[in-house]
Parts: sequence; C-alpha cells; structure tokens
Amino acid sequence: MGKFFKLVQNEYIKILNRISTWIILGLVVLAALGLCLVSVLVKNEMNRNNDTYSQSTYTDGMYDSEIAYQKDSKPEGYEQMIEALEFLRDNKIPYADWRYAAANDMAQVKTQLASASASGLDDATVKALTKTAQDYKNAILAKDWKAYYQIKIDVIQEDASLSKEEKEMQEWQYQYRLGHDLKPGSDWKSNLITETATLKAQVASMRKEQESGTAQDMEKLNQNVDKIQANLYRIEHNIRLDIASAGLTHPQGTLGFWDVFSTSSKMISVISLLIIVIAGSCVASEFSSGTIKFLLINPVKRGKILFSKYVMVVSFAYLMLLFFFILNALFCMMFYGTGDLGIPYLSVAGGTVHSTPGFAYIAGKYLLASVDILVMATLAFAISSLIRSSALAIGVGAFAMLGGNTLILILKQALNLDWARYLIFANTNLSSIMDGSSLFAHQSVQFALIVVAVHMFVFLLTAWDGFVRREV
Repeated sequence: MGKFFKLVQNEYIKILNRISTWIILGLVVLAALGLCLVSVLVKNEMNRNNDTYSQSTYTDGMYDSEIAYQKDSKPEGYEQMIEALEFLRDNKIPYADWRYAAANDMAQVKTQLASASASGLDDATVKALTKTAQDYKNAILAKDWKAYYQIKIDVIQEDASLSKEEKEMQEWQYQYRLGHDLKPGSDWKSNLITETATLKAQVASMRKEQESGTAQDMEKLNQNVDKIQANLYRIEHNIRLDIASAGLTHPQGTLGFWDVFSTSSKMISVISLLIIVIAGSCVASEFSSGTIKFLLINPVKRGKILFSKYVMVVSFAYLMLLFFFILNALFCMMFYGTGDLGIPYLSVAGGTVHSTPGFAYIAGKYLLASVDILVMATLAFAISSLIRSSALAIGVGAFAMLGGNTLILILKQALNLDWARYLIFANTNLSSIMDGSSLFAHQSVQFALIVVAVHMFVFLLTAWDGFVRREV
C-alpha cells in the first residue's frame, strides 16, 4: 500500500510541475470571480430596467402617460379609470402603495355602476356597489389598510358565484394579514403571501376540476401543495429566501449571496473540461514523451501504475471541486456580505417541511454534478490509454461532454427513440432525474446509477486492456 501511495504522490508531482496545471487553477479562480462580476452587472441591469410599477415614492407626472393612454384608446370603463388615476395623482400615491390597488378596485366598482342600466342591476345591488366604492375611497383617504382588506373580504363573501371553498381561498391572504397584523408592502413577506394566495387559488381550481372529472397534472398539483406549505413555513419562521429557487433570474435587483452561490454549481462544466485535459493526457503523454519506459522499469505491476494515475485524476477532480466551492463561497461573501449565511434549504416530504443547512444543500448539488465530471474524465482516460493520443482523448472527451445532451435531445425529442435512456449522456444529470424533469418518463436515480456504473466499468476495462496488455 505504501508503494501505491508513492505512485499516486509521484503522479501529483508530475501534474503540479506542469505549467498547464497552474493555468488550469488560474482559470478556476477566474471562473469563480467572473461569476460574481457578472452577477453584479446583472443586478445593476435589473435595477436600471426595474419596472415603473415597483416605485414606492411618488414623482411628478407619474400617471400622466396612463391618463393620456386612457383618453386616446377609450377602453371600456376608461372614464372611471381616468378618475381613479387623477385621484391617485392628486393624493400623490405611488404604484407600490396598497392604495393603488384599492383605487383600481374602486374604479371597477364605479364601472359596474355606470353600466347598471345595461346590465340590469336592481336598486339594492346599485346601493351596495355605491357603498362599496365609497368605502374604498374612505379607506384610501384614511390610509387604513385593515379597512381595505375587510372590504375585500366582504366583497368575496357576497359573491354568489363562488363556492365556500373558493371564498376561503380568495380571502385567505386578507384574513392572514389581518390576523398577523402584516401591513401590505413590497417586502419579501408581503410578496410571499400574495404568491401563496395565488397557489391556493390554483390548487382549489385544479381540485374542483378534478372532482368534475377533468384530468389534472397531479405532479404539478402536489408541487403546488408542497410549495404552499414551504411558503407558510418561511413566513412563520421569518426565512427571507427560498434557496431552492435562488438564482440570477431574481426580479427587481434583489440578488444576494445564495442567488449567486447556488448558480455556481451550474458552472462545474468548467471544472469538467479542465479535468478532461488532465485525464486525457496523463497516460498518453507518457508514451509521446518516451517516459513510459522509465516508468515500467520500476518493479510495480502495470495495473497498479494505471490505477495510481486514475486515482490521481479522480482525487484531483474532487480537490478542484472543493477548491471551486470554497472560492465561490468566499467571493460571494466579499460581494454580497454574510447576512444570509444562516438561511436553510427547505424541502417538503410526507407533508412535513424539512430544513437543511444551505451550504450542505449546495455541496449536494456539487456532488451530484461531479458524476458528469467523473464519467467524462474516465472516458478521456480510457481513450488516452487505448489510443495513446492526448489530443484525441481530450477532443473526444470534450466533444462528449459538450455534445452529449444535444445528442440525447435529438434522439428523444426529434426521433422519439426511447432506447436513448440507456446511453450514458441521459443518466449523468442526477439533479434533473431527482427533480422529475428528465426527458425520459419514469427514469429513476437507481436506474441512472446502474447505467453509469456499467459504462464506467467498460471505460476502465478498456483503459486497463490498452495499458496493461498491449506492448509498449
């Protein structure tokens, strides 16, 4: 065993003495730093393109364009809408204020009143609508958001077209805000409550259609139910961010530590390309440089020499992954601070919300992504041992990594060939298989691991045959 470790150590000395290895390490550093720099540019662009409707401060002329549009296009109810916009302008109410939504509700009620004769509304209904419109206006002028929410609840309760379950779903967010004294706003908690209310309405609608005999996407239904439960857990435990959905696509320039750090796992293909270079050259370079004869002079079996090289490739790959993980964490802390480090990853299983440390979750994503690195490095290693050409081994390995997914897309989506599930490229993305987003139906992680294991065995057997049994 001691001799074997010396062989591995010798392989590390060789690889670390190459200038190309240090260039590779430098590229890894640049990739981690580049991700943070790109995220800053994305955040700045988001801020520049931020939707006007998210403005929380009134500015002169804020509603002029909308008023002009209503006057020019004259859509149904435009007169009432113009009145509401002028009311907002006169009271200097910005878009992001809850009073903007209340003014729109008031305009809709007044539009119903304006068409009372055409729609055949009775006097009692007209009187009720008139009172509702005035109540909206009073709540706005008094800046009483609780009164506004109570009006919304009353309107829902009086809607005869809604079932009891639908009423409960629609009024849930207003009841929840009132019960927890959560003032409306543009903060994460307010947005999460609105999102949860929308999900509850979708779930109620899907279940109603299911009861009427209409087939539903049960996977989506269950995902919505789990999402509702996770959202409520976040609200109750004051967890600002959902790490599972974090990424560079967050709206309104709200990018933070986890948005960038979670995205770093998608850049592991950079590591894969670099490891392919090392794996594809570690055997072939011995033959091209003539050092293989000096290596075989040692009283060590060829198989052990080959295995030591493979152990070096695999261990170096995981050291690079660890290095990349730490680099990204440090750079993200430098650019986005450490305030969100304690936020956990939430998952729902069996109706229970489970909390996992965020770093453990991202580390898991790195480990799942490492399967692709391991497979492609082994393929390059096998070709390097068999053909003894670094250029060919690196080229085939890189082509397989970059073109494998495209090949699977063509075979499955264009040609509808289900047997493509047995190819290695369809089974290396374990994350998508675990999420149920694989191209192939009913594909399991266990099946993917078996396919990967079979291919890995063939690759290693090819490498062993090419190195051990062939003459130098």
